[in-house]
Amino acid sequence: MSTHHNTIFISYRRSESQLHTLALYHRLQQEYRDQVFMDQQTMKVGENFRLRIEGQLQGCRVLLAVIGPGWASERLQNPRDWVRLEITTALKRGIAVIPVLIDGAQMPGEAELPEDLHALLDVHALDLDHRRYFEQGVALLLEALREILDTPTPLHSRESGNPRTEPTVPVVDPRLRGDDGKGGGDGADWWKRQIPWAKAYGEKGSDEFDTPWADIEIGGAVQRMRWIKPGSFLMGCDPGDSGGYDDEKPQHRVTLTKGFWLADTACTQGLWQTVTGQNPSHFKGSADLPVESVSWDDVTGLFLPKLTQRLGVSAELSTEAQWEYACRAGGQTPYWFGDSVTPAQVNFDGTVGRTVPVKERPANGWGLYQMHGNVWEWCAGSNRQYSAAALENPPDGQDQNSRALRGGSWHVPARDTRSADRRVHPRVSSSRRYGFRFSLRSIKPGQSGGA
Repeated sequence: MSTHHNTIFISYRRSESQLHTLALYHRLQQEYRDQVFMDQQTMKVGENFRLRIEGQLQGCRVLLAVIGPGWASERLQNPRDWVRLEITTALKRGIAVIPVLIDGAQMPGEAELPEDLHALLDVHALDLDHRRYFEQGVALLLEALREILDTPTPLHSRESGNPRTEPTVPVVDPRLRGDDGKGGGDGADWWKRQIPWAKAYGEKGSDEFDTPWADIEIGGAVQRMRWIKPGSFLMGCDPGDSGGYDDEKPQHRVTLTKGFWLADTACTQGLWQTVTGQNPSHFKGSADLPVESVSWDDVTGLFLPKLTQRLGVSAELSTEAQWEYACRAGGQTPYWFGDSVTPAQVNFDGTVGRTVPVKERPANGWGLYQMHGNVWEWCAGSNRQYSAAALENPPDGQDQNSRALRGGSWHVPARDTRSADRRVHPRVSSSRRYGFRFSLRSIKPGQSGGA
């Protein structure tokens, strides 16, 4: 049996393929027990359907699109059709999508699909004959799933010894972009083509921080995003750190093979109010204060879907591994700036007695402000249990009722604001100490060239 903690999401139409999908679900459960999501089999009576579907899509690695003869019907043209929403969300988030053809169905043509599903046509489909060749088809599917879900030991280059990672955003040489060196030519609009959601863009070295940046603007509220490149780091408490808790151990090597955009600050009250039309925060007085008193369900059920719709790309929460990697910014000390902390560096221990504006303390070397203190920041999933094994792109835990929090707050002691410190609370909890920062993880800039 697989030991991976990854979700396989089965998308299907109840009206045409429920029985075949149920057979597939039970067969996959034999190999990936409790890691396969099928709404009719997994959800409880009375559970919020939309929130559960969104939560499952946020954590899954593979979506199986079960396609019967009547799948590409008029219903698929409705932007609110659940099957369409499930598959388009997976495609936008970079989740692997495998079409599974049943009952002699053929892959639909481009004219039968809305534009946001055209990427589905680039994927080789599995023909699953339930009457004659079911087991053979499942065997092929399992082979594909293992290739996607299996987490290998980080690969190393024989020449450099560096962990294998995917290409990141380049420091773009004007010659590679067709720029004439004077701001003209196609290169002047390079970033507009690669990241059309951005109001402005700056390459690595364009400011004092060691990361490219891109600004988004919603109704006059501007949020700067920082590109967090792929890389490897030691996650958890250093054995020599006397301040560490048991759930931060053992320290282990983690490699992130995909970069992502991360907000340079916790979400502000100004941005939250612009996006949602409300402000639940306890501490008010400035649009630059972090929004707080928000639960994980508030963030993922209200703010992020609305922001995604406005930007046209998927706004999400980071995993614990992504958050800690970004917080450390290449360092390995308890705080990004060293072994000890002062009120000038971190808002903690009730010294101020409330939150402070999101840029009122220094940023780390990657341009991320107040990863320590001010407000706890919600992560994508729950706490996973650590082991000493090296991991690649580890997902968060899959407990449905709780979610991880990182970074500490204005109220807690210094020990609880360290890079490795982690908390877990019910996803419905809200507190004047809870906030968040979001990421844009579906973007892959630099595909058209780079150094």
